[in-house]
Amino acid sequence: MQHNIIVASLEMSQVFQFPSGKDGDVKPGGIEGRLLEELSQILQFTYTLMTPPDKQWGSKTDNGSWTGMIGLVNRGQADLALGLTGITQERQEVVDFTESYFVNERTFAIKFPDLAPRAFVYTHPFDVYTWIGISVLMFIMPLIFIKLTCSKRSYSHALSKTFGNLFGQSVTEREFKSKVLQGSWWYFSYLVSSSYSAVLASLLAVPLYNSAPTNFRELAVAVRKGEYKTMFPKGSAFIPDMLQSGKGDLISIAKKADKNGWYATVNNLFEEKNFANNTAIMANRVTFNFNFGQAPLATKFISDDVWKYMKVGMIMNKNFCCKESLNFGMGLVNQFGLFKRIFDDEIYKSWYRASKTDLDCKNDHALSLDDISGPFMILMIGYVLSLCVCLGEIIYSRYKLQK
Repeated sequence: MQHNIIVASLEMSQVFQFPSGKDGDVKPGGIEGRLLEELSQILQFTYTLMTPPDKQWGSKTDNGSWTGMIGLVNRGQADLALGLTGITQERQEVVDFTESYFVNERTFAIKFPDLAPRAFVYTHPFDVYTWIGISVLMFIMPLIFIKLTCSKRSYSHALSKTFGNLFGQSVTEREFKSKVLQGSWWYFSYLVSSSYSAVLASLLAVPLYNSAPTNFRELAVAVRKGEYKTMFPKGSAFIPDMLQSGKGDLISIAKKADKNGWYATVNNLFEEKNFANNTAIMANRVTFNFNFGQAPLATKFISDDVWKYMKVGMIMNKNFCCKESLNFGMGLVNQFGLFKRIFDDEIYKSWYRASKTDLDCKNDHALSLDDISGPFMILMIGYVLSLCVCLGEIIYSRYKLQK
Protein backbone atom coordinates (compact mmCIF):
# COMPACT_ATOMS: atom_id res chain seq x y z
CA MET A 1 0.00 0.00 0.00
CA GLN A 2 2.59 2.55 -1.18
CA HIS A 3 0.39 5.65 -1.41
CA ASN A 4 0.24 9.17 -0.07
CA ILE A 5 -3.22 9.49 1.45
CA ILE A 6 -5.03 12.73 2.26
CA VAL A 7 -6.56 12.44 5.74
CA ALA A 8 -9.03 14.93 7.24
CA SER A 9 -9.62 15.40 10.95
CA LEU A 10 -10.58 17.91 13.64
CA GLU A 11 -8.36 19.38 16.33
CA MET A 12 -9.57 17.86 19.62
CA SER A 13 -7.62 17.57 22.84
CA GLN A 14 -6.21 14.03 23.20
CA VAL A 15 -8.46 12.80 20.39
CA PHE A 16 -6.61 14.22 17.38
CA GLN A 17 -3.88 16.80 17.73
CA PHE A 18 -2.21 18.16 14.60
CA PRO A 19 1.61 18.26 14.72
CA SER A 20 3.04 21.73 15.29
CA GLY A 21 6.18 21.09 13.25
CA LYS A 22 8.30 22.59 16.04
CA ASP A 23 10.98 20.80 18.05
CA GLY A 24 10.55 17.56 16.13
CA ASP A 25 6.76 17.47 16.58
CA VAL A 26 5.88 15.98 13.18
CA LYS A 27 3.43 13.23 14.15
CA PRO A 28 -0.22 13.67 15.15
CA GLY A 29 -1.13 13.10 18.79
CA GLY A 30 -4.21 11.88 20.62
CA ILE A 31 -5.90 8.51 20.34
CA GLU A 32 -6.93 8.98 16.70
CA GLY A 33 -3.63 10.59 15.69
CA ARG A 34 -1.61 7.75 17.20
CA LEU A 35 -3.95 5.22 15.58
CA LEU A 36 -3.35 6.81 12.16
CA GLU A 37 0.41 6.71 12.70
CA GLU A 38 0.28 3.03 13.72
CA LEU A 39 -1.78 2.14 10.64
CA SER A 40 0.67 3.99 8.40
CA GLN A 41 3.49 1.87 9.86
CA ILE A 42 1.55 -1.39 9.48
CA LEU A 43 0.33 -0.74 5.92
CA GLN A 44 3.34 1.28 4.75
CA PHE A 45 1.67 4.46 3.53
CA THR A 46 2.30 8.16 3.98
CA TYR A 47 -0.35 10.76 4.62
CA THR A 48 -1.09 14.46 4.38
CA LEU A 49 -3.32 16.05 7.00
CA MET A 50 -6.06 18.60 6.45
CA THR A 51 -9.03 19.95 8.40
CA PRO A 52 -12.46 21.08 7.14
CA PRO A 53 -12.82 24.88 7.06
CA ASP A 54 -16.12 24.72 8.96
CA LYS A 55 -14.65 22.56 11.77
CA GLN A 56 -17.52 20.05 11.61
CA TRP A 57 -17.90 16.28 11.45
CA GLY A 58 -20.46 16.70 8.71
CA SER A 59 -24.20 17.11 8.29
CA LYS A 60 -26.53 17.05 5.31
CA THR A 61 -27.69 20.43 3.98
CA ASP A 62 -31.03 21.30 2.39
CA ASN A 63 -29.61 20.91 -1.15
CA GLY A 64 -28.34 17.39 -0.40
CA SER A 65 -24.64 18.23 -0.06
CA TRP A 66 -22.58 17.49 3.04
CA THR A 67 -20.50 19.73 5.26
CA GLY A 68 -17.41 18.99 7.34
CA MET A 69 -15.24 15.89 7.05
CA ILE A 70 -18.05 13.87 5.48
CA GLY A 71 -18.30 16.45 2.70
CA LEU A 72 -14.53 16.47 2.08
CA VAL A 73 -14.39 12.69 1.73
CA ASN A 74 -17.59 12.51 -0.32
CA ARG A 75 -16.30 15.09 -2.84
CA GLY A 76 -12.93 13.37 -3.10
CA GLN A 77 -11.00 16.21 -1.47
CA ALA A 78 -9.83 13.74 1.17
CA ASP A 79 -9.37 9.97 1.00
CA LEU A 80 -9.94 9.28 4.68
CA ALA A 81 -11.22 11.09 7.75
CA LEU A 82 -11.23 10.25 11.43
CA GLY A 83 -12.22 11.90 14.68
CA LEU A 84 -14.35 9.48 16.72
CA THR A 85 -16.94 9.68 13.94
CA GLY A 86 -20.12 7.70 14.56
CA ILE A 87 -21.33 5.24 11.94
CA THR A 88 -24.87 6.15 10.85
CA GLN A 89 -27.06 4.88 8.04
CA GLU A 90 -27.42 8.38 6.56
CA ARG A 91 -23.65 8.84 6.40
CA GLN A 92 -23.14 5.40 4.86
CA GLU A 93 -25.18 6.53 1.86
CA VAL A 94 -22.38 8.93 0.79
CA VAL A 95 -19.21 7.48 2.39
CA ASP A 96 -17.92 4.12 3.59
CA PHE A 97 -16.58 3.20 7.01
CA THR A 98 -13.91 0.82 8.17
CA GLU A 99 -14.50 -1.88 10.73
CA SER A 100 -15.61 -0.35 14.02
CA TYR A 101 -12.85 0.03 16.61
CA PHE A 102 -14.55 1.98 19.42
CA VAL A 103 -17.99 2.72 20.90
CA ASN A 104 -18.99 6.26 21.87
CA GLU A 105 -21.27 6.94 24.84
CA ARG A 106 -23.40 10.01 24.23
CA THR A 107 -24.16 11.99 27.36
CA PHE A 108 -23.98 15.53 28.74
CA ALA A 109 -21.89 17.55 31.17
CA ILE A 110 -22.60 20.63 33.28
CA LYS A 111 -20.62 22.69 35.75
CA PHE A 112 -20.92 21.55 39.33
CA PRO A 113 -23.86 23.28 41.06
CA ASP A 114 -23.16 26.14 43.43
CA LEU A 115 -23.39 25.81 47.19
CA ALA A 116 -26.91 26.28 48.53
CA PRO A 117 -27.49 29.31 50.81
CA ARG A 118 -26.75 28.23 54.38
CA ALA A 119 -29.32 30.63 55.80
CA PHE A 120 -32.10 28.17 54.90
CA VAL A 121 -30.26 24.96 55.75
CA TYR A 122 -32.62 24.41 58.72
CA THR A 123 -35.53 23.92 56.33
CA HIS A 124 -33.79 21.33 54.14
CA PRO A 125 -34.26 18.16 56.27
CA PHE A 126 -37.91 17.92 55.10
CA ASP A 127 -39.49 18.84 51.79
CA VAL A 128 -42.29 21.37 51.40
CA TYR A 129 -45.10 18.82 51.62
CA THR A 130 -43.71 17.31 54.83
CA TRP A 131 -43.48 20.75 56.45
CA ILE A 132 -47.05 21.53 55.42
CA GLY A 133 -48.27 18.21 56.84
CA ILE A 134 -46.50 18.77 60.17
CA SER A 135 -47.83 22.34 60.41
CA VAL A 136 -51.41 21.27 59.73
CA LEU A 137 -51.21 18.46 62.28
CA MET A 138 -49.71 20.77 64.89
CA PHE A 139 -52.79 23.03 64.76
CA ILE A 140 -55.40 20.28 64.33
CA MET A 141 -54.21 17.88 67.04
CA PRO A 142 -54.95 20.29 69.98
CA LEU A 143 -58.58 20.51 68.83
CA ILE A 144 -58.80 16.72 68.64
CA PHE A 145 -57.29 16.37 72.12
CA ILE A 146 -59.77 18.86 73.61
CA LYS A 147 -62.83 17.31 71.92
CA LEU A 148 -62.07 13.63 72.49
CA THR A 149 -60.69 13.93 76.01
CA CYS A 150 -63.29 16.47 77.18
CA SER A 151 -60.45 18.55 78.56
CA LYS A 152 -61.24 21.90 80.16
CA ARG A 153 -57.88 23.32 79.20
CA SER A 154 -57.71 26.09 76.60
CA TYR A 155 -56.67 25.63 72.98
CA SER A 156 -53.54 27.73 73.52
CA HIS A 157 -52.44 25.43 76.35
CA ALA A 158 -53.00 22.33 74.21
CA LEU A 159 -51.17 23.99 71.29
CA SER A 160 -48.17 24.80 73.47
CA LYS A 161 -48.06 21.18 74.67
CA THR A 162 -48.14 19.73 71.12
CA PHE A 163 -45.60 22.28 69.96
CA GLY A 164 -43.35 21.44 72.90
CA ASN A 165 -43.55 17.73 72.12
CA LEU A 166 -42.02 18.37 68.69
CA PHE A 167 -39.04 19.95 70.43
CA GLY A 168 -38.60 17.02 72.82
CA GLN A 169 -40.45 18.39 75.85
CA SER A 170 -40.57 15.80 78.63
CA VAL A 171 -43.78 13.92 79.43
CA THR A 172 -44.87 12.68 82.86
CA GLU A 173 -45.59 9.00 83.36
CA ARG A 174 -49.13 9.75 84.59
CA GLU A 175 -50.03 11.69 81.44
CA PHE A 176 -48.66 8.97 79.21
CA LYS A 177 -50.60 6.19 80.89
CA SER A 178 -53.91 8.01 81.03
CA LYS A 179 -54.10 9.28 77.49
CA VAL A 180 -53.48 6.84 74.63
CA LEU A 181 -54.25 9.50 71.99
CA GLN A 182 -51.61 11.82 73.40
CA GLY A 183 -49.21 8.89 73.57
CA SER A 184 -49.54 8.32 69.82
CA TRP A 185 -48.87 12.03 69.21
CA TRP A 186 -45.82 11.95 71.48
CA TYR A 187 -44.48 8.93 69.58
CA PHE A 188 -45.03 10.75 66.27
CA SER A 189 -43.30 13.86 67.67
CA TYR A 190 -40.32 11.76 68.76
CA LEU A 191 -39.92 10.30 65.26
CA VAL A 192 -40.18 13.72 63.61
CA SER A 193 -37.74 15.45 65.96
CA SER A 194 -35.23 12.56 65.82
CA SER A 195 -35.36 12.42 62.01
CA TYR A 196 -34.97 16.17 61.75
CA SER A 197 -31.97 16.21 64.10
CA ALA A 198 -30.23 13.37 62.27
CA VAL A 199 -30.71 14.85 58.79
CA LEU A 200 -29.77 18.35 59.94
CA ALA A 201 -26.54 17.05 61.47
CA SER A 202 -25.53 15.47 58.16
CA LEU A 203 -26.40 18.64 56.23
CA LEU A 204 -24.28 20.75 58.54
CA ALA A 205 -21.36 18.32 58.27
CA VAL A 206 -21.39 18.04 54.45
CA PRO A 207 -21.71 21.02 52.06
CA LEU A 208 -25.17 21.28 50.51
CA TYR A 209 -25.41 22.12 46.81
CA ASN A 210 -28.22 23.46 44.68
CA SER A 211 -30.15 20.90 42.67
CA ALA A 212 -29.05 20.19 39.09
CA PRO A 213 -30.14 17.70 36.40
CA THR A 214 -28.34 14.36 36.58
CA ASN A 215 -30.09 12.54 33.72
CA PHE A 216 -31.85 13.37 30.47
CA ARG A 217 -35.33 13.28 31.99
CA GLU A 218 -34.41 15.90 34.57
CA LEU A 219 -32.54 17.90 31.91
CA ALA A 220 -35.60 17.90 29.62
CA VAL A 221 -37.76 19.26 32.46
CA ALA A 222 -35.17 21.96 33.25
CA VAL A 223 -34.96 22.96 29.56
CA ARG A 224 -38.75 23.20 29.27
CA LYS A 225 -38.87 25.44 32.36
CA GLY A 226 -36.11 27.65 30.96
CA GLU A 227 -33.78 26.81 33.85
CA TYR A 228 -31.16 25.21 31.57
CA LYS A 229 -30.13 25.37 27.94
CA THR A 230 -28.11 22.87 25.92
CA MET A 231 -25.14 23.23 23.57
CA PHE A 232 -24.51 20.79 20.71
CA PRO A 233 -21.41 20.25 18.54
CA LYS A 234 -22.13 21.86 15.18
CA GLY A 235 -22.30 19.50 12.22
CA SER A 236 -22.66 16.36 14.35
CA ALA A 237 -25.35 13.69 14.22
CA PHE A 238 -26.61 14.47 17.74
CA ILE A 239 -29.70 16.48 16.77
CA PRO A 240 -30.90 14.16 13.94
CA ASP A 241 -30.40 11.06 16.09
CA MET A 242 -32.26 12.61 19.04
CA LEU A 243 -35.18 13.59 16.81
CA GLN A 244 -35.38 10.02 15.52
CA SER A 245 -34.95 8.38 18.93
CA GLY A 246 -38.69 8.16 19.63
CA LYS A 247 -38.10 9.34 23.22
CA GLY A 248 -40.08 12.41 24.22
CA ASP A 249 -37.42 13.86 26.53
CA LEU A 250 -34.69 13.65 23.89
CA ILE A 251 -36.94 15.01 21.15
CA SER A 252 -37.95 18.04 23.24
CA ILE A 253 -34.30 18.81 24.03
CA ALA A 254 -33.27 18.52 20.37
CA LYS A 255 -36.15 20.65 19.08
CA LYS A 256 -35.47 23.43 21.59
CA ALA A 257 -31.76 23.45 20.75
CA ASP A 258 -32.33 23.46 16.99
CA LYS A 259 -34.93 26.23 17.24
CA ASN A 260 -32.64 28.47 19.31
CA GLY A 261 -29.43 27.65 17.43
CA TRP A 262 -27.60 26.25 20.46
CA TYR A 263 -24.52 25.07 18.56
CA ALA A 264 -20.75 25.46 18.90
CA THR A 265 -17.89 24.26 16.73
CA VAL A 266 -15.76 21.47 18.11
CA ASN A 267 -12.74 23.72 18.69
CA ASN A 268 -14.63 25.92 21.19
CA LEU A 269 -17.37 23.55 22.43
CA PHE A 270 -15.62 22.89 25.74
CA GLU A 271 -14.67 26.47 26.54
CA GLU A 272 -15.56 27.59 30.05
CA LYS A 273 -17.90 30.32 28.81
CA ASN A 274 -20.18 27.69 27.24
CA PHE A 275 -20.88 26.22 30.69
CA ALA A 276 -22.07 29.55 32.06
CA ASN A 277 -25.74 30.37 32.68
CA ASN A 278 -26.74 26.76 33.43
CA THR A 279 -25.74 25.19 30.11
CA ALA A 280 -25.48 21.45 29.46
CA ILE A 281 -22.92 20.44 26.83
CA MET A 282 -23.75 17.43 24.64
CA ALA A 283 -20.81 15.27 23.57
CA ASN A 284 -19.24 11.84 23.89
CA ARG A 285 -18.08 10.67 27.30
CA VAL A 286 -14.51 10.11 26.14
CA THR A 287 -14.12 13.73 25.02
CA PHE A 288 -15.46 14.90 28.37
CA ASN A 289 -12.97 12.64 30.16
CA PHE A 290 -10.08 13.99 28.09
CA ASN A 291 -11.05 17.62 28.71
CA PHE A 292 -12.24 17.48 32.31
CA GLY A 293 -10.87 14.24 33.75
CA GLN A 294 -12.72 11.30 35.28
CA ALA A 295 -14.65 11.12 38.53
CA PRO A 296 -13.82 11.76 41.31
CA LEU A 297 -11.22 14.18 39.91
CA ALA A 298 -13.41 15.56 37.13
CA THR A 299 -13.76 19.35 37.04
CA LYS A 300 -17.27 19.10 35.54
CA PHE A 301 -20.26 16.93 36.39
CA ILE A 302 -20.48 14.24 33.69
CA SER A 303 -23.82 12.44 33.70
CA ASP A 304 -23.93 8.64 34.00
CA ASP A 305 -27.04 8.62 31.82
CA VAL A 306 -26.24 7.49 28.25
CA TRP A 307 -28.90 7.99 25.61
CA LYS A 308 -27.08 6.20 22.77
CA TYR A 309 -24.10 3.95 22.14
CA MET A 310 -22.53 4.79 18.77
CA LYS A 311 -20.00 2.63 16.90
CA VAL A 312 -16.98 4.54 15.62
CA GLY A 313 -15.16 3.91 12.34
CA MET A 314 -12.74 5.62 9.98
CA ILE A 315 -14.41 7.40 7.05
CA MET A 316 -13.43 6.26 3.53
CA ASN A 317 -14.28 7.62 0.10
CA LYS A 318 -16.48 5.16 -1.79
CA ASN A 319 -13.86 5.03 -4.56
CA PHE A 320 -10.90 4.65 -2.21
CA CYS A 321 -8.40 2.25 -3.73
CA CYS A 322 -7.28 0.38 -0.65
CA LYS A 323 -10.39 -0.43 1.36
CA GLU A 324 -9.49 -4.07 1.85
CA SER A 325 -5.97 -3.27 3.05
CA LEU A 326 -7.25 -0.63 5.46
CA ASN A 327 -9.90 -2.97 6.86
CA PHE A 328 -7.23 -5.65 7.23
CA GLY A 329 -5.07 -3.22 9.20
CA MET A 330 -8.05 -2.19 11.33
CA GLY A 331 -8.76 -5.85 12.01
CA LEU A 332 -5.22 -6.28 13.33
CA VAL A 333 -5.68 -3.20 15.52
CA ASN A 334 -8.81 -4.73 17.06
CA GLN A 335 -7.36 -8.23 17.29
CA PHE A 336 -4.25 -7.20 19.21
CA GLY A 337 -5.93 -4.52 21.32
CA LEU A 338 -3.73 -1.76 19.90
CA PHE A 339 -6.36 0.97 20.06
CA LYS A 340 -7.30 -0.11 23.60
CA ARG A 341 -3.68 0.36 24.67
CA ILE A 342 -3.51 3.79 23.02
CA PHE A 343 -6.80 4.77 24.64
CA ASP A 344 -5.65 3.65 28.11
CA ASP A 345 -2.42 5.64 27.71
CA GLU A 346 -4.30 8.84 26.89
CA ILE A 347 -6.80 8.30 29.70
CA TYR A 348 -3.92 7.86 32.13
CA LYS A 349 -2.39 11.13 30.91
CA SER A 350 -5.72 12.84 31.44
CA TRP A 351 -6.04 11.39 34.94
CA TYR A 352 -2.46 12.36 35.83
CA ARG A 353 -3.00 15.91 34.60
CA ALA A 354 -6.24 16.20 36.58
CA SER A 355 -4.57 14.84 39.74
CA LYS A 356 -1.91 17.56 39.50
CA THR A 357 -4.42 20.34 39.00
CA ASP A 358 -4.99 22.63 41.97
CA LEU A 359 -8.73 22.48 42.52
CA ASP A 360 -8.57 25.27 45.12
CA CYS A 361 -10.69 23.36 47.61
CA LYS A 362 -10.30 25.95 50.38
CA ASN A 363 -11.05 23.51 53.17
CA ASP A 364 -9.96 25.98 55.86
CA HIS A 365 -11.54 29.41 55.98
CA ALA A 366 -12.58 31.98 58.54
CA LEU A 367 -16.11 31.78 59.88
CA SER A 368 -18.26 34.05 57.72
CA LEU A 369 -21.63 35.68 58.25
CA ASP A 370 -23.15 33.24 55.76
CA ASP A 371 -22.13 30.30 57.97
CA ILE A 372 -24.07 31.63 60.97
CA SER A 373 -26.87 33.45 59.16
CA GLY A 374 -29.26 30.53 59.77
CA PRO A 375 -29.13 30.65 63.60
CA PHE A 376 -29.28 34.45 63.53
CA MET A 377 -32.36 34.32 61.30
CA ILE A 378 -34.11 31.88 63.65
CA LEU A 379 -33.15 34.08 66.62
CA MET A 380 -34.59 37.17 64.93
CA ILE A 381 -37.80 35.33 64.03
CA GLY A 382 -38.10 34.27 67.68
CA TYR A 383 -37.60 37.86 68.85
CA VAL A 384 -40.24 39.14 66.42
CA LEU A 385 -42.75 36.49 67.51
CA SER A 386 -42.03 37.23 71.18
CA LEU A 387 -42.53 40.94 70.57
CA CYS A 388 -45.83 40.27 68.81
CA VAL A 389 -47.03 38.09 71.70
CA CYS A 390 -45.96 40.73 74.22
CA LEU A 391 -47.79 43.49 72.34
CA GLY A 392 -50.83 41.25 72.04
CA GLU A 393 -50.90 40.60 75.77
CA ILE A 394 -50.56 44.33 76.55
CA ILE A 395 -53.37 45.22 74.17
CA TYR A 396 -55.57 42.41 75.50
CA SER A 397 -54.98 43.38 79.16
CA ARG A 398 -55.84 47.03 78.46
CA TYR A 399 -58.95 45.94 76.61
CA LYS A 400 -60.00 43.84 79.63
CA LEU A 401 -59.39 46.76 82.03
CA GLN A 402 -61.52 49.11 79.92
CA LYS A 403 -64.43 46.69 80.08
